[in-house]
Amino acid sequence: MNLQQSRSRGLQVLLVGACIGALHGRPAPALGALLAYEGFDYSTDASLASQSGGGSFGFSQPWTLGGLDLPQHVIGSSSLSHPVAALATSGNHAVVRNVSPSGFTTARRTLGQQLGAAGSQRYLSLLLRPEGQLGAGDSGGYFGLELVSSGTALFVGKPSINEYVLEDIGGTEQYSSGVAAITNEPVLLVLRADFETGNDSFRLYVNPLPGQSEPLVPDAMKADSDVGIVAQIGLFSTGTFSFDEIRIGESFADVTPVPEPGSLMLLCFALVGLLQVTRRSLQ
Repeated sequence: MNLQQSRSRGLQVLLVGACIGALHGRPAPALGALLAYEGFDYSTDASLASQSGGGSFGFSQPWTLGGLDLPQHVIGSSSLSHPVAALATSGNHAVVRNVSPSGFTTARRTLGQQLGAAGSQRYLSLLLRPEGQLGAGDSGGYFGLELVSSGTALFVGKPSINEYVLEDIGGTEQYSSGVAAITNEPVLLVLRADFETGNDSFRLYVNPLPGQSEPLVPDAMKADSDVGIVAQIGLFSTGTFSFDEIRIGESFADVTPVPEPGSLMLLCFALVGLLQVTRRSLQ
């Protein structure tokens, strides 16, 4: 068995285990409340600028675009997916393509309910997929999500280095997950925010399994910045990537939902079948 076959078999075993666990394993984690959702259910190839509705909720304004160059923010067909297990998805996805080697782009949306009240805990998740040449673009071709706030803005994503991190916007006070970004491979990022009177505490989980309990150990932690009140979320980038399934909720389960059991069963069988075909082609 060569390396590719071994990886394929390992992925198949992991996928089957995830499906069985989701269908027959642990009891469903407790839900809090899903406060905001964006699945990008807009017309394919349309600009993201001024989009709202489309099944999204929890926002008070449509998407606005900005930056130092002329970016392309368009809607791509179908949803992105979790790299291993099933995540509930809907609609399409959005693509950010920078058209110049320098400058940055932003896509922001104002929240209907601000975040950051002392003593509150919130969760945020999104799917990212690096595209094109990693590192291409100004400052290492970074991309990710920004908490646009009255204090020190938080960035979660891929900065100038090729790993998913938590950092202050601009690259200071950086904490890496140790997980590398890989071109064309989606990643699920889940951020837990514990807001305090002074510095806030953040935990980053990279590719946690949907439908399961919150992991005991995060991939990265950060507790040295006060973000203040968060009024907007923003996609901040110089690199090319796709993003999808932005959720904000009161619990880990709110932002990592799984499909309904019937849909999940069909998806599991389809993915396992696809992996079997791939294994045969490698033999």
